[in-house]
Amino acid sequence: MKRRFFRLLAMLMTVGCLCGCSHDGEKDPLDGLKVNLIADGATAYVIVRRKEGTDYETDVAIDLKSKLEGSTGVGVKLINDTKEENACEIRVGSARGANDGLAQNEWYVGQKDGKLVITGGSDKALKKAYDYFLETFLQCRWETKELTKRDVITVPKNFDYKQHFLTAEEFYAQSVLEKYPEYPEEIMPRNYDYTVRVTQGEVTYELPVYDKVLGSNYFSNVYNGDQHRRFCEFAFSGEPVTVEVTVNMDFDRYSIIPASKEIPSAVNGNVITFTVTELQNTMVKVNGNKDTLLAIFAEKREYEDDLPDRTSGGVLWFDAGYHEVEGGELNLTDGQTLYLAPGAVVAARVSMRGKNIRICGHGSLLEPSPNRTPIGEVRYMCDMQGSDLSIRDVKFLDAHTFNITMTGCSRVTIDRIKVLSNQISTDGLSWWGGNRDIRVTNSFWHVSDDVFVVGGDCHGENLVENCLVGSDYGIFTVCLSDEPVVFRNVDVFRAGRMFKMVPAEDEKISDTVTENICAEDVDDHYTLFGFEAGNTRLRRFVLKNFALGNPGTLMGVGASVENIDITLENVWNGTRHFTAQSLEQEIKNESYAYHDRDGADAAAAKAGTRRDTVLSAYVTPKVYVADLPVQTKVLPFVQDNTVYVSVREVAKVLGYTEIEQTEDALTMKNGDRKITVRAENGNVRKEDRLMVPLTYFEETFGTKATYDEKTKTVRIASPSRGGNLLKNGDMEQGMTRDWITRWFSPMYLSEDAQEGNYSMHVKVTPTSYLPGNANGIYQDVADVLRLNGRGTYRLTAWVKKAEAACNSTEIELGITAGYGPEGGQSVRKALTDEWQKLEYVYEYSGNPSALSVMYFYVGYADGTEKSYLIDNMSMEKIG
Repeated sequence: MKRRFFRLLAMLMTVGCLCGCSHDGEKDPLDGLKVNLIADGATAYVIVRRKEGTDYETDVAIDLKSKLEGSTGVGVKLINDTKEENACEIRVGSARGANDGLAQNEWYVGQKDGKLVITGGSDKALKKAYDYFLETFLQCRWETKELTKRDVITVPKNFDYKQHFLTAEEFYAQSVLEKYPEYPEEIMPRNYDYTVRVTQGEVTYELPVYDKVLGSNYFSNVYNGDQHRRFCEFAFSGEPVTVEVTVNMDFDRYSIIPASKEIPSAVNGNVITFTVTELQNTMVKVNGNKDTLLAIFAEKREYEDDLPDRTSGGVLWFDAGYHEVEGGELNLTDGQTLYLAPGAVVAARVSMRGKNIRICGHGSLLEPSPNRTPIGEVRYMCDMQGSDLSIRDVKFLDAHTFNITMTGCSRVTIDRIKVLSNQISTDGLSWWGGNRDIRVTNSFWHVSDDVFVVGGDCHGENLVENCLVGSDYGIFTVCLSDEPVVFRNVDVFRAGRMFKMVPAEDEKISDTVTENICAEDVDDHYTLFGFEAGNTRLRRFVLKNFALGNPGTLMGVGASVENIDITLENVWNGTRHFTAQSLEQEIKNESYAYHDRDGADAAAAKAGTRRDTVLSAYVTPKVYVADLPVQTKVLPFVQDNTVYVSVREVAKVLGYTEIEQTEDALTMKNGDRKITVRAENGNVRKEDRLMVPLTYFEETFGTKATYDEKTKTVRIASPSRGGNLLKNGDMEQGMTRDWITRWFSPMYLSEDAQEGNYSMHVKVTPTSYLPGNANGIYQDVADVLRLNGRGTYRLTAWVKKAEAACNSTEIELGITAGYGPEGGQSVRKALTDEWQKLEYVYEYSGNPSALSVMYFYVGYADGTEKSYLIDNMSMEKIG
């Protein structure tokens, strides 16, 4: 007992008059004599919190007590500062005025008036002070569950550590350029049509250009759709950023999008340069070709206050890297947050059902499914039902279904998101049924179907503002709304139809208000108003400050479309001021009402802002295998009269899919054949690619390679290949992205196989989504034809009914460039209960280099209960 008394007395004497000076950054504040907080199973210290302090101060005091006791097994008292002062105290937060004189962004850990103090000028500052104390003296964090056991906890006898953190204003005033962690290349393929570098001051980064899309596009033959979804990203604050885009394609003109921003640019050779002065989404397009679009996202740096607390039980946090989610779905409920760090790519669809739910971060959500079938309860990429929901900054990539849908939602905020997909039925944002107060701002949409679909009654204030959008189909599709939906400050770079309307029997008035819409960047002709037959209700459209760009058709309507009311205010078609009278003369429908409001200000409408820069044709070195263009990270070059080509990308096209690269060698495998190439015997290394002379391809792969000096084109002959040219034709790889559907034809893997282990099961019932349009499975074979050229191809597949309920009697096999058979290029046979073989001989005589898409397909079954199996699909060149 005496020993314990004297030990406590010594501790009191030690801490009686501690003082110190502010840390000057030169001397370690933790040097010098130490004092025991806890030793030999005892402590003289009590923890003090302010009785009327914040909830967070109380949480810190309780957690500190728990951690001290958990580490040592010694009980530590916790008292309010209304109690009598003790000789030894650990003062937390504002206890006994411990944080007097501290600014909100200042924090302090040390000795003050003979007491140990952990404090800050705000809860955020206190958190930093407490984090510092835990990491420095207990070697743990707030969320640490398993504490290190110890007998003694000490702190310096004299230390005085005061720091501050940057306020948001100070943080964003800094000139900082950030490159995000790169997505794994095997998950997010790179595109080498462009090389992008960004520079701020002395800092320069080369950005990876991603192109993650399913390699097909149903609208290509009908609406001249674009297949690529190239993008790159960075974050910055402070000084402007110079963007250099090197074009690795032949080109003779380019444009910077959006035209309404009138962004100055310059070009030197094949390098386009412009400056980014604010957070924005910018695009580059060359040759007026919609399939050359590159999106460049200049994003906001993440300030710590914007990040969720990853220690909270309601936060799902994904760091940089690729993440597969079990089952492919994330179901968020009341109060939950999904955070995707920069560089994180999460393969999942998400549901937000409840209140106060948010998704945030600069990472990406990637379609996890190879088809359109619902995943659990989640049919769409993001299914929203609830109130006070928000989505900020994230990217939605490669959807095979609708992207974001809302049903019965109120107070929804969608800000600074990016949506990139290229399949039919990948609508961007859909309002369905009973939504109120929806706000969509500062976002980017590049989809292949309708961008904005108002398919259910809307109430309150609904606004889409400051967005850059493009689609192969419709931009504004408004079917039903009690109150106006306002689209303001929207730049359109692609459009099939500007306004789309579908049949509806409801008699409610539907208002669509568009203000400050600039379509100057649209190259292809589009339909301004695309109204489908069957409408019976009054529709009102208001166009204010509208630059039409280049519409080919003003009105495409069904026979019974009536009751349309159109108001024009400052609408321009190029340099032509567009009035209600001119619209009436061109549409010629007596049931329509046309109105003019005053205004003829081309500048206000951003009319005529498109400025294509025309230059002398630039010819870029390029590689083809037969008629298939091959992107190479390092372009071909001539050195000492020898043409060198990157072997890695060419080998992949030639069938060598297993490729491993080390510092000194590249190993490629195709079945049992293995090839290793090194930087020797005439081969050279450039950057991280092994470059080989043209003779290497004939010597190693048995295929001839030539070089056209005028066009700088390397052309490598495609070696003749026997066997099946389809991917996963026997379904033995399971459900893969090689097979796709139109609309939402449900596809499943079946163990009832004609041969092997698996077959494809297609099932469409009257309750399926748009069952009349569901029509089987497809595989894009355009590259097969580019590689193998003109000739005779044999198409085969095995089919049978999957169940007795199937009432289909016929099924079809063929090849098409669109939705169905074209020019009789198919065979149709009876569908029975037994496996039977379909066979069709296809003569291809077209120009492979001019192909957009071409599909091998099986489907178009009749009946209302379509349930059938498909197996062992094949496409062989036989002549």
